[in-house]
Amino acid sequence: NWESIKELAQLDGAFVMDRAGRIYCAGAYILVKNGVRAHPGFGGRHLAAASITQETDSVAFALSSSGTLRIFEDGKVVFQQDLG
Repeated sequence: NWESIKELAQLDGAFVMDRAGRIYCAGAYILVKNGVRAHPGFGGRHLAAASITQETDSVAFALSSSGTLRIFEDGKVVFQQDLG
């Protein structure tokens, strides 16, 4: 339910979901072979988002605690918007 998702979203790390939106885990850190250079100030959410998109054919969304939404593809930020 949404209350559980809101609570789990407070964890650092990633939600792992399938295309249907089913959540498999929360607070995950994604290990990669080639390493990802994190931008200064990025935490675990952003590192996980960059990492998973570098290693798989995926897109990841990271919402910072300050309200900035970033979308990652191929390990890079492809979109950024301040929602705060």
